[in-house]
Amino acid sequence: MKPEEIIAARILSCANEVFLSSVGESGGPRSSIVTKLKSEDHNVIYFGAPLNSRKVQNIKSNPNASICYYNGSDSITLVGKVEFVTDPSLKKQLWYEWCDKSNSMTMSEYDFCPMKFTTTEATFWIRNKLSTFTY
Repeated sequence: MKPEEIIAARILSCANEVFLSSVGESGGPRSSIVTKLKSEDHNVIYFGAPLNSRKVQNIKSNPNASICYYNGSDSITLVGKVEFVTDPSLKKQLWYEWCDKSNSMTMSEYDFCPMKFTTTEATFWIRNKLSTFTY
């Protein structure tokens, strides 16, 4: 990994929430804050939402999305695709993680829709240096 990617992974490991922008039904962006449930390095992020939410509906229609996160003056913008998690054991693990982080059991695991974001392009503003990588 490049130095920027190592720093970005460290920042993401400490983040509880990230900003997600999906493509809305009118074709424009729709942004929201989502709880990060799990991550792999700096470029794979798992999160979830209720099955009947706009996020889920938007992603079903168009899997293109962007995620942003930051720490101080360092910021990371990721562009990529979202897919729905189908593995039963991972779905359950992510639901438990969501319940733990949200301090809530108000949503049943059957109403919970876990998702995985995978990066295709990353732009970093780290230590006052701009860099972009394509994956």
